[in-house]
Amino acid sequence: RTLLAEMALLGPIHRISEYLFDRRDHPGAYTRKEKGFDRITWWDVDQADKITLPTWRRLREYANAVQRAELPLRERLICYSQFGRWLVSPRWYRQNWIRLLRDLVVGRWRYGVRLVRGLISDL
Repeated sequence: RTLLAEMALLGPIHRISEYLFDRRDHPGAYTRKEKGFDRITWWDVDQADKITLPTWRRLREYANAVQRAELPLRERLICYSQFGRWLVSPRWYRQNWIRLLRDLVVGRWRYGVRLVRGLISDL
C-alpha cells in the first residue's frame, strides 16, 4: 500500500485490462496467518529481537512518501492535511488505533525481554 501511495504521488496511474500479477488469497496464506511483527522478521531476520512498531512504521512511510515526492508546497500541504484527516476519521480510528497501541505494548514487551536476556547473559 505504501508503494502504491508513493507511485500515485509520482504521477497518474492508468488501469490496464491485462493481469500482470496474481495474488493468491486463501485461509492458509502467510499474510493471513502471520501478524505484523512476524512478517517483519520474515523479511529481515535481523529484526527478530528489535522493537519494530510495524503500524507506526507504515504511517511514517506514508509521510515520507509525501516528503520525497516532487510536489509544489500547496499540494504537499494538501497531502499532509488529507493524511491528518485520514488519521482521525472514525473508520481508520476503529481499525488502526488498537494496532498502534498493540505495537507499543508488544514493542515494550520485546524491549523487556531483551533487557532480561542481556542481564542473564552478563551473569
